[in-house]
Amino acid sequence: MKEQTTWSIILGEDELYLLAGMLQTGSLIGVQDPFLGFLADEVEERLEQAKKSLSDQGYLRERPGEELVLDSGIAAMVKAITSAQRMLVASLSLDRHTSHYLVHFAPDIVVEQAVLPSGVIALAAMRDAQVLKERLEDFFSLSDATETAASTAPLTLSETDFAEVQRLAQENGKALHALLSQRNVPPQAIPALTAALAEGQHMISLTVLYRDEQELRYGENLTWLVGSQGVWHIQPLEQDQAAAVRLTPTTMAKVHQRITQVVATLYREIKL
Repeated sequence: MKEQTTWSIILGEDELYLLAGMLQTGSLIGVQDPFLGFLADEVEERLEQAKKSLSDQGYLRERPGEELVLDSGIAAMVKAITSAQRMLVASLSLDRHTSHYLVHFAPDIVVEQAVLPSGVIALAAMRDAQVLKERLEDFFSLSDATETAASTAPLTLSETDFAEVQRLAQENGKALHALLSQRNVPPQAIPALTAALAEGQHMISLTVLYRDEQELRYGENLTWLVGSQGVWHIQPLEQDQAAAVRLTPTTMAKVHQRITQVVATLYREIKL
């Protein structure tokens, strides 16, 4: 019989905080504190409600002597999202709305974490790197993205100019074209870059984080701007002691390849 490659649960914020507190293995990342601003007795009441909800779902049971016992599978998932030493943060910015998707890589389990529109948290355990890659691509909305690349050399803009370019793309196409021309962007590159910026500014990124007891450290960071006339790899630069951005035309095939490489590397590091 083929082993199940994913297993998922949905938890409310109160429920997740209760479970994290029971395990005391680390801290939650990417989840707002649901008890901020509440009085102690109000917090206690909500935790009791969360405990009852978890018990009703079969995730939590009480043994004689009032000892609470947590389902082992859920315990492993919550332990992973509070203490895993490797994390992958996927970000999607589209139509001025940004959403995030976290994946925690523990030695014995990989768990994705996403906050749904209703505010509840979806957790899914995955053993298969290919399944995770496909879920990331779905999150990034890459199924209908272009396969072409703009025909131009890499472009470099100051961070200030890039921010202005992003603003003008939503407000004034003529001013955008003029600014890009003033910054010596090749004429053949302007239509592709303008299209990518004007089409909801579909920007995606992957960031690897390493967690220890003291801090979070940044690993690899990849960002792309996706448009109908090409995809652009965006890299921060330090140019003459000023922040700058390099935009390198690429293809969607190469984006898929880099996502595959990042996921495979993280799975390999935990030897799952």
